[in-house]
Amino acid sequence: PACGTVASTAMTIKKGGACATTDTQLCYLTCGPSNTGYKSETCTSALYVEGACTFPPGDYTAYALPTSIPATCPTTAPEAGSAVAACTVGPGIVCGGYDDAGVATQTTGYLDSTGAAKVGYCVCAGTTTKHWSCASTTAWPCPTTMSGVTGC
Repeated sequence: PACGTVASTAMTIKKGGACATTDTQLCYLTCGPSNTGYKSETCTSALYVEGACTFPPGDYTAYALPTSIPATCPTTAPEAGSAVAACTVGPGIVCGGYDDAGVATQTTGYLDSTGAAKVGYCVCAGTTTKHWSCASTTAWPCPTTMSGVTGC
């Protein structure tokens, strides 16, 4: 089942949140770019413990990591959820970030919604309002080490 709120506190179920034996013991949250995956939240020792981001079988070609930075990617790290900073790249274009010296690299990542630097990648998502959908390297459907997923 999808995660909701903790019955005893009315707070949203999330990693590190408090829980009791009378609360939901296991539920799932979405993860990954465009919420393509899911992760478990399990009530363990009075706290919710998060599982790894898992992706159902499917074709994730649109999330394949490029061997070099596509020319259409922004020259600054994309900000998750933001519709600014040139979120105009086409489908299947994966962008990362740039290091402090402005050197192109796919390993420095993106900014989360609070502006904190994260290691990961982004795609431009949305049908009417385009925005950056980003995820960490551990929540990306096509890491180089993942096997059994078509299109990676």
